[in-house]
Amino acid sequence: MAPQGSSRPLLFIASCFGGLILAEAICRAAQAGSKCRQILQSTTDIVSLATPFQGTDAASLASWLIVVNGIMGKGASPQLIKDLKERNDCVSKRVQKFAEIANNNSTRFPIYCFYETGKPKIAKKDPSIGDLG
Repeated sequence: MAPQGSSRPLLFIASCFGGLILAEAICRAAQAGSKCRQILQSTTDIVSLATPFQGTDAASLASWLIVVNGIMGKGASPQLIKDLKERNDCVSKRVQKFAEIANNNSTRFPIYCFYETGKPKIAKKDPSIGDLG
């Protein structure tokens, strides 16, 4: 059921860096006078898949630069890459604010987080298979 005053319920599903972008969007929507307040009020659930809410040391900064540039384009800020470092204060504060909004009585919505607990096994490309794309 949608919260009062909303036209339809919203369920967000975000993966990896997209989860951090969604957390930032929710924080901005919660600001006083935000034009996106209705989105916040319509949000009923959030599903997060492998979002680095505590930063990450799983990949080099160069690898993250490729990911962020792919999402944000050439104008991606190098600061975004630095923010992904494990236990970064900026990310921690943003995630804390996001959690407070999710647990606030006026906007309460559950957040479901899924992540891997082991090291992923990345299959090597088999040249005999050919290009699958």
